[in-house]
Amino acid sequence: MNLASAYIPLEVQGLLQLGENFCLPPKSRDKTITDFLKSFEHSIDRLPSTSRTAVRSRAFPIIKKLPDHFFDTAATNKTLFRAAHTTSKFMAENTNIIFTKADKGNVTVALDRENYLNKMKTLLADNNT
Repeated sequence: MNLASAYIPLEVQGLLQLGENFCLPPKSRDKTITDFLKSFEHSIDRLPSTSRTAVRSRAFPIIKKLPDHFFDTAATNKTLFRAAHTTSKFMAENTNIIFTKADKGNVTVALDRENYLNKMKTLLADNNT
């Protein structure tokens, strides 16, 4: 919901509407595999030492096949990456806009920074609330 005085491009609105739990698909297969292996090893280190070898042995054939796995580079992913780039650029160029989650509902709200700060100061100065 745009309560700011500036126009927000549709591509930026679309990405922001996906919400705070949305995550972009991985860009790099190699980085994804490396991150997975680091997390896997970190998790194994928490196991009792007697179980570590057995877990590694069972996981090794699966992990060995990871590089052969097809990583989707669909047009949707390219659109998402372009939207993320556009959104980052828009936010950097429009620091006078604050994006926040609405109190109710799963909605992202755009507000003028000055307007938002004035409202917050008013709320904080009110001794009755």
